[in-house]
Amino acid sequence: MPILLTQGAQIPNRYVPDQAQVTSAKDAIAQLDYADIFSAGTLVDNGVMRVDMQGVIAGPPKQRNLQVQVDNIHGNSTVAHANVSETIMTDDPANRRGVKRKVISALRESLFTGRSYTVTGSIP
Repeated sequence: MPILLTQGAQIPNRYVPDQAQVTSAKDAIAQLDYADIFSAGTLVDNGVMRVDMQGVIAGPPKQRNLQVQVDNIHGNSTVAHANVSETIMTDDPANRRGVKRKVISALRESLFTGRSYTVTGSIP
């Protein structure tokens, strides 16, 4: 099965970013590396926006809750969201690049649509 992006519901209490914040969010998302996706805590922080792994959602399969958030905002600061299934974890370098591209795509789509995305599938 290929890696799939599924659009979900609107992000609850989404922070609506201005154009400068959108640019900064795109920059933070682009800095994600494969290893970041399955790590914990703040994965990328460019001083304006950060990509956080907010926790693991129980499965099966387990999913990583990734959120792009505005720095220094208390309360509703999420501008993009994706849940990433652990079924797409891999040791293969080529497949890691594919996983990274799909997760980045999911977060970018979320940024522009205001909707959550799920990244699922399996690696051959």
